[in-house]
Amino acid sequence: MKRILLLVTSLNRGGIETALLNYLKELQRENQLDVNYHFDLLINREERGTLEQDFLDLGCNIFRMAPMYPWTFHRYKKEFTQFLLQNSQYDVIHSHLEERSFFPMKIALKMQYAAKLVVQVHSDHVMPVLDPKSLFRRFFRSRLRKLNGIAKVAVSKQCAKWLWGDASGVKIIPNPIDLDGLKFNEVLRLKKRTELNVAPETLLLGSVGRLTYPKNHEMMLLTAAQLPHDLDFKLLLVGQGELKAEIARKAGSLGLDDRLIMVGEVEDPGGYFATMDIFLFPSRFEGLGIVAIEAQASGLSVLASDRVPEDAKLTANFEVLEIGGNIPKVEYARRWAKRILEIVQYSDSAFTFPKRHIDAYNTVEKSSYNVQTATQELIMLYY
Repeated sequence: MKRILLLVTSLNRGGIETALLNYLKELQRENQLDVNYHFDLLINREERGTLEQDFLDLGCNIFRMAPMYPWTFHRYKKEFTQFLLQNSQYDVIHSHLEERSFFPMKIALKMQYAAKLVVQVHSDHVMPVLDPKSLFRRFFRSRLRKLNGIAKVAVSKQCAKWLWGDASGVKIIPNPIDLDGLKFNEVLRLKKRTELNVAPETLLLGSVGRLTYPKNHEMMLLTAAQLPHDLDFKLLLVGQGELKAEIARKAGSLGLDDRLIMVGEVEDPGGYFATMDIFLFPSRFEGLGIVAIEAQASGLSVLASDRVPEDAKLTANFEVLEIGGNIPKVEYARRWAKRILEIVQYSDSAFTFPKRHIDAYNTVEKSSYNVQTATQELIMLYY
């Protein structure tokens, strides 16, 4: 049985954690988990993550050590070295720490730890050049690139170029999608709308994702503020994050208090996709944008920023719009609002619900994002 150690920051409901959970659930369905493969996780947060119990239920052991901040690097290196000395059983060490993977990979190489070393990148983290995080990431990317003996993996070519400089020699494995619950269901749509106090005749714009800077909720709010006041619409945000209070304040300042619905983190977003009409995805940067693919599988019209990798476009109902350049942000928001009005054929307060692209589910099901296909790609990597 192969034993794999996964290195992740935390076990909250983010893209990386959800992808890992999808992999493990698929292996469990195939009766391979804890028969042919066993997974443990080493995380860098003391607090209990919202998905932690899910991993425990799948038989994983969860270990904790120092967070990876500049002032705790020395402690992390000491603790990780000690961990490897005490745990020689792993056949694979698979890091999802991106440029911070430099630390555990360098330690494992120096110790000549007898395991296959894998580094996987899930985002491209395009940030302002002088941003402190950007400088930090650039420095450790350059050091990681100098290490030899590491299998390189990325969820898209764009991510590969960001971390490794180019995509040559990098295995592309898209994050997997568990399609269960994503097929559009009219009964579920009406049920969720009743729960949210959204009328059947209301246009519902939506987003699923953490309330953080990269997801660009500012553009969603600016766009909503440009829509006609007589249009019966609401904006649904599904997710939790550090910008929750700021987003609520911004909505208030734009007069959107009665338009905004925030439901926090949910276990299964499938029902929320069903209740939406247009999915907004104006990310400032994305490694892939798996949630946009899930939205397509649910048949939604998707409006995405020009920072989202082309790999996320699987269907004709995925459109790309600019979010930044040489004109004020509000001008871009007007363009997004104009496109929404075109999609719903708005005229004198009346509109038509966008066509539900039911056939999109089949397209996603046949793609490399299907969890069965992606899981096989992952397993092959471990040999």
